[in-house]
Amino acid sequence: MSPRDMRLLRSLVEEERVFVRDLRSRIGSLNPAQNALSLRNQEWRIQTDYIGIHDRDGVLCRPGYYWMEESERERARIFLEKAERAAATAPSAKLDISARESNKTSNSKDTIGGKG
Repeated sequence: MSPRDMRLLRSLVEEERVFVRDLRSRIGSLNPAQNALSLRNQEWRIQTDYIGIHDRDGVLCRPGYYWMEESERERARIFLEKAERAAATAPSAKLDISARESNKTSNSKDTIGGKG
């Protein structure tokens, strides 16, 4: 599951409905429908609906939003909690951090012009 998918899932857990226009900035995707499809392909039951509103010029618009039934939101909440716990204790995460620290140490010895 991609980080964008995770952020979309988190948004759906936190709110009853999330408008597509808001998801663009929230999950960092210009096309949230692609992420919703990705989650649906992973067996998440994400619903799409539309609401009729008038824009500032009085034109009727039908912006779309995503939502999940309460039982699915609870399932997602449990999944995200487990994923966060696993990420916090994953050996690979610790290895990545120590590798970065190692690079900082070796790079700090370098000086401009190659003299050290």
